[in-house]
Amino acid sequence: MRKVSKQHLQKNGGGLGDDEITFAYDKEQGIKLHKDVWLKMSEQERESKTLVLDVGCGFGKEAKYLMEIFTKARVVAVDLNLAVIRAGLDLLETNRIFPVVSSLFRLPFKDLFFDHVHCQGVLHHTFSTEKAFESIEKKVKKDGSIFIWVYAWEDSFGIKGIRGFLVHLYWFVSHRIFRPILSRSPSFIRTPIIYFISLIFHPLIKNRGINRNREWKFQNTVHGIRDMFTPMYAERLRFNEVLVWFEKKDYMVSVQSPLTYEKLFGHRLLGIGYVGRRY
Repeated sequence: MRKVSKQHLQKNGGGLGDDEITFAYDKEQGIKLHKDVWLKMSEQERESKTLVLDVGCGFGKEAKYLMEIFTKARVVAVDLNLAVIRAGLDLLETNRIFPVVSSLFRLPFKDLFFDHVHCQGVLHHTFSTEKAFESIEKKVKKDGSIFIWVYAWEDSFGIKGIRGFLVHLYWFVSHRIFRPILSRSPSFIRTPIIYFISLIFHPLIKNRGINRNREWKFQNTVHGIRDMFTPMYAERLRFNEVLVWFEKKDYMVSVQSPLTYEKLFGHRLLGIGYVGRRY
């Protein structure tokens, strides 16, 4: 069997792979986002986690964040996308991250198995966000925790006045009408449209917000536009309905910190981020 190098996999993996700012945050920002905004765990609680499940790991960047945050844990990084295979050699070299290709609806692990289950930006891309939550929360130990982050219905209503109306109109047209059509279009139609949209938006976003003073490339914009407009499912949830999911399963819930996020990154926090603890 021919040995394939990590460099070959990265070169031929397609897309941006593990580009430092592929997902808008560099390593330092990504760790702060998870540690200080989303998880907000004490050092003692972090050190108690010895087995962590990262659901929807992609190329494994978030799994590496979790490895840094949970210093005594092994991280099982799961994704249905074959990107996890392309990143596999790099992840295995850490000796603490173990990549697995699997659907989150058919996870090959026992129930009540993990100290912490982590799922950021994934559940809303499934046919049923609530059923997806129920599938992964079963893997949490009795005294364990689970974190999820999903799109929030309220996000498009967070700005007042005419600008707020235009933002809401943009969300409605782009995500309720345009995205479902584009996501189901053949690639020879979808890809040129993605690049055309990226050409328009790249000058507007390359120097804004957390992208400022960084080497945000055109391909980063293409990746972001593709991630936004090509998923077949992209459900937006309300805070209370997500909270009910946790309550049904007897979790004590803590909420993400929008104030900490604004202090760290200079703009408002989007989405719904909850940590559930089962005692």
